[in-house]
Amino acid sequence: MKSQETELLYSTLFEQSPYGITIIDHKTRKIIEFNNAACAQLGYTRDEFYGMQVSDFEAAETPEETKRHIAKIEHQGGDEFDTKYRTRNAEIRDYHILAKVIELHGKKVLLSIHHDITEHLIAEQALKENEERYRSLVELSPDAIFIQSEGKIVFMNSAGAKLLGADSPEQLLGKSVISLVHPDYREIVAERISKAVEKGTIMPTLEEKYLRLDGTAIDVEVKSIAFIYQGKPAMQVVVRDISERKRTEEDLKLSAQLLDSATDAIFLHDLDGNVIYSNEKAYSPFGYSKEEFMKMNVHQLVAKGYKLKGRLLRELKEKGNVIFEDTVLHKNRATSPMEVNASLVELKGQTLVLSVSRDITERKKAEEELKLSDQLLDSTTDAIVLHDIDGNFVFVNETTCKSFGYTREELLRMKMPQLNPPEQAKNFESSMQDLIEKGSSKVELTILHKNGTAIPMETYGRVVEHGGRKLILGVLRDITERKKVEEELKLRAQLIDNATDCIFLHGFEQNFIYVNETMCKTHGYSREEFMNMQLSDIISTEHAEFLKKRYQQLHDEGYDTFESKHFHKDGSIIPLEIHSRIIELEDRRLILTVARDITERKTAEEELKLRAQLLDNATDFIFLRDLDGNYAYVNESALKALGYSQEEFMKLKVNKAVASGYTWVKGSLMEELKEKDTVTFETALKCKDGSTIPVESHACLIKSSGKKFILSTVRNITERKKFEEAIKQLAYHDPLTGLPNRTLFNDRVTLALAHATRYDGRFALLMMDLDKFKEVNDTLGHDIGDELLKGVSRRLKSAIRKVDTVSRMGGDEFVLLISELTNEEDAANVAQKILKSINQPFVLDKNEINITTSIGIAVYPEDGKDIDDLIKHADFAMYTIKRGGRNGYMRYTPDMDSKASRSRPSATLNPKPKT
Repeated sequence: MKSQETELLYSTLFEQSPYGITIIDHKTRKIIEFNNAACAQLGYTRDEFYGMQVSDFEAAETPEETKRHIAKIEHQGGDEFDTKYRTRNAEIRDYHILAKVIELHGKKVLLSIHHDITEHLIAEQALKENEERYRSLVELSPDAIFIQSEGKIVFMNSAGAKLLGADSPEQLLGKSVISLVHPDYREIVAERISKAVEKGTIMPTLEEKYLRLDGTAIDVEVKSIAFIYQGKPAMQVVVRDISERKRTEEDLKLSAQLLDSATDAIFLHDLDGNVIYSNEKAYSPFGYSKEEFMKMNVHQLVAKGYKLKGRLLRELKEKGNVIFEDTVLHKNRATSPMEVNASLVELKGQTLVLSVSRDITERKKAEEELKLSDQLLDSTTDAIVLHDIDGNFVFVNETTCKSFGYTREELLRMKMPQLNPPEQAKNFESSMQDLIEKGSSKVELTILHKNGTAIPMETYGRVVEHGGRKLILGVLRDITERKKVEEELKLRAQLIDNATDCIFLHGFEQNFIYVNETMCKTHGYSREEFMNMQLSDIISTEHAEFLKKRYQQLHDEGYDTFESKHFHKDGSIIPLEIHSRIIELEDRRLILTVARDITERKTAEEELKLRAQLLDNATDFIFLRDLDGNYAYVNESALKALGYSQEEFMKLKVNKAVASGYTWVKGSLMEELKEKDTVTFETALKCKDGSTIPVESHACLIKSSGKKFILSTVRNITERKKFEEAIKQLAYHDPLTGLPNRTLFNDRVTLALAHATRYDGRFALLMMDLDKFKEVNDTLGHDIGDELLKGVSRRLKSAIRKVDTVSRMGGDEFVLLISELTNEEDAANVAQKILKSINQPFVLDKNEINITTSIGIAVYPEDGKDIDDLIKHADFAMYTIKRGGRNGYMRYTPDMDSKASRSRPSATLNPKPKT
């Protein structure tokens, strides 16, 4: 009974052992007995394994090595060694063998216990590689890294040798760590080393000084950690050179001094407006002491902007920076206009506002003067031209074009003599020489209108320098009316009364001598009333000073043209364009004035301003730039969309406004612009915050002042791009499930085939459909059927890796691409995972649906060399499963061809039309 128990125990241990155990005939080396673990390790069935010889799966040993192991076993009764076996699927694996000669049933046999150590050897190799990587990282580190044990340096990397001025790391080995520390820090460092080794902890970072081998001191930042090195307590020390940072800190101190000497007012305050810091310019110019200013709130200092606290803070949080103008209140209640540049900053975990303010009093004055001069230039009735000494036009204003009947483009291709009658044109060269010698001139000449009409002009010419060359600035005043007036005053005084313009004559003492009928009608006075009045009676007091200056001009030049405002008898204001000149009548110098009511023109100018505002508010972006990429104009819509202020954007070059990887009318597009009126293309603009906006640009070349510009009308196409992406999604994905469709799946299988062919790899195709899916549609309806297909798609995606692909081929049929197989079981494992997932009930609209699937597997290259063969064979395998009872998977075998082809057409990714 005891012998039976022993045998039962032996049998149990033998069969349940996790190690492979074989009993081998000592002479023939045939396997007599074995356990299940031995079969599993080598991949054989028990029937296959029985009767095999060890040489059938030995992989590494030569006959000599085998004989040596056998001899040792016979001599010593056993042996322990490592070898390699070949599994049934031809995989070579490492094993540790424990062999011993035993007696079984009166016969000597060899008991062999083999343990698979493949993963163990891989782990050992990985550990070795990790150690090598650590050493490589230490050597490549820009910081000095060394290990000290018992106060001596036992390891030093190259960066450490360089930092300490050594020729090589070996030069520092064995040196005392304390000898490298500056005397001022040695006591602290010694104490840190003692504590770190004692506690075995990471020490806090310390700033100290080290001594190089040449004795020079350097500032360093030291981090250290205690550990065991070669069986002894040690410390790894990482040292970083912070000499440059120390110098930077000194520079920051200097910057703070410079900040106080800045010309702009700089102050820092919290979100409630309480001042935290200010330089001298923030309080001194406004009459405050620093103590007073630091106790104030910014809301007490400014008139408008900061009172809109909520709006300003919202803009600051959205943009990070806001530039605006405001008025600062002095201590004596006087005010100064200021430009404020406010930014949000983080300081010690607190959000603050940094404001840089600049007094813009002088700038405001200059802007007002510039605005006035622009208005005068835009409203002038004189023709203004700029041409070289040969007469080639460089610039003409709009009045010139209207006066002479030409477009600006036509005039810029012409010369000044072409506008003169022949008798004047032949004297052009001599008149230019005379003008250059004198510097300026005033002459009367005749200009020929495009329609041939001769126009008498009074011309004021002056030599100017521009771009390193001499040009002639000419102001041409049409004196046709003046000539007529002069003639008509002499010959037909009665016609003056019917003139559409106001005409009046007065002396320098301002007493009216003559007014025409239009003057009376325009102003509401009778001629008799005018004869008892002076010019000052119909102009405002503040305008009187302006008229004095104009009279001085009139006295000096003999004529003058300007705009003025007269009072109507009823008190209303009449805007007039005044043309005055001095005439002599009966030996008396008088002023003859023709005044034109310009009420309608002023209305038109206001409309032009409105149009300019409309341009700025257009939904499209409008840009104007020169050929060098410098912007000349950008509308407000573009600025708002891109997040820039006008000043910021005008400083940008075109390549800074275009997103990386895009173009903006350069290269071949510039050539297109020379041939076409407009070039349309797509690009992307870069916003100030770094985001991008896809746009469609319509660009054309224009000329202004003889210079070429590119005018671009740009439309935001973000929504269009989203729509295009949606269309692209529909082109490559199944609209019901969102899975890749046949086209996209075909592309991915083609790539997988190319990759496997090139790198001798393997992949599998799994063809599957749902068993009895039609019954679901017939009983529960197609809506439930669609939801079931979506649910199946979700489970299939969760069952595969990201590198794999699942596609819906149509109906309830799916195909899966399993990439980069490492062994044959991988595809089967995926199939099992899918079966398990699909077999779980689906609950759709309160209906619990149980459904199964049939899966066919084809593996490249064993089951097919091209895509169509793989799909066909996977389909054959799936059909075989369906015939065998469904709800399973099967890999393709060649004998399926004849069986499947007799009853089922083959599947393909590239179906051909039937003929």
